[in-house]
Amino acid sequence: MPASEPSPEVLNAGLELALEWGQNFGKPVGPRLAALHPELSAGQLEACEQLCQEAKYFAFRVLYDLYEQGYKDPSAQQYHQPVLEKYPWISGENLSRLLTQGRYYAWRDFG
Repeated sequence: MPASEPSPEVLNAGLELALEWGQNFGKPVGPRLAALHPELSAGQLEACEQLCQEAKYFAFRVLYDLYEQGYKDPSAQQYHQPVLEKYPWISGENLSRLLTQGRYYAWRDFG
C-alpha cells in the first residue's frame, strides 16, 4: 500500500464518520478524522474523504439497483458481494451500517 493511501483502519474510521447521523450528519469527514488520526497529511485526509464518500454512495446505489429489480429484502450476498468487490477494506460493522441506512433511503424512495 502506498504511503499516501490511508489504511483500512483509517478508511473505516472515515466511513463511520461519513455515516453519522445527528449533529454531524453530512458534515465533512476530514476535520473529524484529523482529530482521531493527527498523523495523517492533508492529502491523506482528502483521499480518505473522497474514497469514503464514493464507497457510501456506491453501496447505496447497489441497494437502489436491487430495489429497482424487485428485491425489497436482498440477501447479504446480493448486497455485500458487489460492495466488497469494489471496496474490500469495508469492515463488517460499516457494511451493516451501509445496508441499514441504504434500506432506509430505498424504502423512503420506493415505498
